[in-house]
Amino acid sequence: MTDNSVSPHFLNHMTAASAAFEAEANEEIVAANAIKLLAKGSRIDASTCDRLLEHKLRKPLEVSVRVVGGVDATALAEAAEKVISRHGLLRSICADGRLPAVGDALVGLKLSPQLQTLLTVYGRHQPERLEHTVGVAMLALALALALARRLLPGESERHRALATAGLLHDVGELYIEPAWLGTQHRLNPLQWHHIATHPIVGHRVLLTVSGGGRLRRSPASAPPPSWSRVSSARRCSSCCIAWPRDMTTCSVPSPRPLPASKTQHSDWDM
Repeated sequence: MTDNSVSPHFLNHMTAASAAFEAEANEEIVAANAIKLLAKGSRIDASTCDRLLEHKLRKPLEVSVRVVGGVDATALAEAAEKVISRHGLLRSICADGRLPAVGDALVGLKLSPQLQTLLTVYGRHQPERLEHTVGVAMLALALALALARRLLPGESERHRALATAGLLHDVGELYIEPAWLGTQHRLNPLQWHHIATHPIVGHRVLLTVSGGGRLRRSPASAPPPSWSRVSSARRCSSCCIAWPRDMTTCSVPSPRPLPASKTQHSDWDM
């Protein structure tokens, strides 16, 4: 089953980001029934929300929009400096003389417009979380370089993919009701289900923007995608455990089994 319906949560975050950045359609946005909804270059803001939400699209919205002037190398460098100054463990790892400058490697990443858009919208959604995601990327990259000791042929590309996954490992949060992410909100089992499965949602979003496909549930019998297509996406679930507990302020309740009556979900859920 495929479904290119628009996530209202992602669209709300996108329009919120348009207050600080220029958000636009990077190609014509066409409904599944061939109705042209937005021309290339059209602004994505509150005035376009209803039109987009009313239709299923020919392509996922994430493939067809971009943020101009979003998170760039300068923003990543500033976040990296803050993270290193605050966390002794990461500072110690990055100070190892055998390692290249992890921060320099991070800010040298070349993100596609779609990945830059996801990172920008995520950082705008929760500004302090940009530092978190930069910290995860730096820690994952530093550990990979330390364990490798030296870069073998092909390893540099894998390290870039790992750093990219670290930056984008939490983009699945953009598809969750924002109130559920608040520290004061007590979650019921269904709400916790959305929180616990956000890495899977993020994985599917990254598959989509990497391959230009549809957001879908893959059947268990489907063959695994190629390395080149999902190298960053596959690492997202691994990067979710890369940030030590003493380096984050997040706390979550122990997961509880989801009631059988609540196992129905949309393509934006588990």
